[in-house]
Amino acid sequence: MTSPEIDTSVAKAIKGDQEAFGILLQQYRPYLQILARRQLDSVVNARVDPSDVVQQTCLEAVRDIVAFRGSEQGELVRAEVDTQATK
Repeated sequence: MTSPEIDTSVAKAIKGDQEAFGILLQQYRPYLQILARRQLDSVVNARVDPSDVVQQTCLEAVRDIVAFRGSEQGELVRAEVDTQATK
């Protein structure tokens, strides 16, 4: 996906387009899994699978998309990463 396509999908997702939001989640899931593996310390990583953290992050993103105030790809990624980092 190109940056303009992602920005268009972000705009559609904010307006409630679930298909567009699903595409975005699929686009960023591998990146979020890498971040989860890197950010979880070894003690937590032994008890919690990074994919579970990503799944929870995606569920929260679906729930909270209506409150998202950004309009671009970078803002969406930062919001997801911030959500994941607070776990």
